[in-house]
Amino acid sequence: MRDDGIAKVLALKAYLVVKQATPHEHGDLKAKAERAVRSMERQSSVDAVRRRVFYNLVLAELQRDADPIPFRAAAVDDGERLTELGYANPAPIYMKIVEATTERLTTAHFGDFKSSPTWSHSHWSNSPLAESQALHASIAPALAAVQLEEPLAERYSTFLHSTTLDEIMTKHGIA
Repeated sequence: MRDDGIAKVLALKAYLVVKQATPHEHGDLKAKAERAVRSMERQSSVDAVRRRVFYNLVLAELQRDADPIPFRAAAVDDGERLTELGYANPAPIYMKIVEATTERLTTAHFGDFKSSPTWSHSHWSNSPLAESQALHASIAPALAAVQLEEPLAERYSTFLHSTTLDEIMTKHGIA
């Protein structure tokens, strides 16, 4: 695909928008992303379809622990449309991020139902989930999942780490 790097950046940004926000900001983020999706509902340009994928991935990440399925499905549907048009689909890339940053309980020993200490929620934990949830923590698991090349990561560093959802919506013409 001619824009595979852009799809990776969009999937990673959808994840980071939520992870960089405080929990009390999540309701506001959800309302804004829903408004963005509604504002582009009937638009069919490549940019509009790509933007709907992005905003639905933000909604999926916000609802990750509740019910992300409708938002993931909407992102996949629009992503398939992008693929048909010859563009890269961010939705499967986002799902790799979900896989890499979802904690799974394991047993330390077969038959022992205690969680392994490496998956503890302690502040010294090596858990990908614990690391990715802290605002300034390493995003290494998500980056590894996306396989974002270093030059591209550097090129989009400000966008990935500093650009807010409000700034993105303003650029997209969504008030």
